[in-house]
Amino acid sequence: MRPIAAALCAMLALLWVPAAAATTIINTGSYDSGFGYVFGSTGLAPGKYRFTLDFTSPAAVDFGYVEKTTVTNIFCNDPDLGVFYCGGNDVPTLYDFTPNGAGHYQTIVTVGRPRTIPVHDGFTDRYEEFETCCSYNFDFEADKRGSYTLSVGNVPEPSIWALMVLGLGAAGHAMRRRRAADGLAPQPALG
Repeated sequence: MRPIAAALCAMLALLWVPAAAATTIINTGSYDSGFGYVFGSTGLAPGKYRFTLDFTSPAAVDFGYVEKTTVTNIFCNDPDLGVFYCGGNDVPTLYDFTPNGAGHYQTIVTVGRPRTIPVHDGFTDRYEEFETCCSYNFDFEADKRGSYTLSVGNVPEPSIWALMVLGLGAAGHAMRRRRAADGLAPQPALG
């Protein structure tokens, strides 16, 4: 019974781990020698993401970034009007692509969950904050013809890795106990 429970724990741990290596291509294209400019946008849910920009032939990225915008809406409270929207602010954050090998650039972006911050200072009622992600923008110069691919993938959180290691450890422990029960356990060396 215990080996079955350990195997079940290991399977659940593996099911909970998102595909860390799975990436989604969000833009691809080809270029001739000279200057190129690419921009666009994609929508992402809260989480941590790795954007990867790859070139098939040498290209120098002059500038490139992924932009996340934090939107803050302010709600005020008036005795006569009740609670109403009274302003807000959109703050962009730029994450630069950095070189990571020949023709390979990366950046990591974290998109936060929406949150409400109660204030109740008399007039201001609350702040509502959320992040929109992501627009991207890069330009490059190339000496010869090639192609580029911009992709995005999840970056697993440490707790997910811990859960996976725990599940694999439980499976290993169950296998070891089963060997011992079958009489196949390694014998201590006689000295």
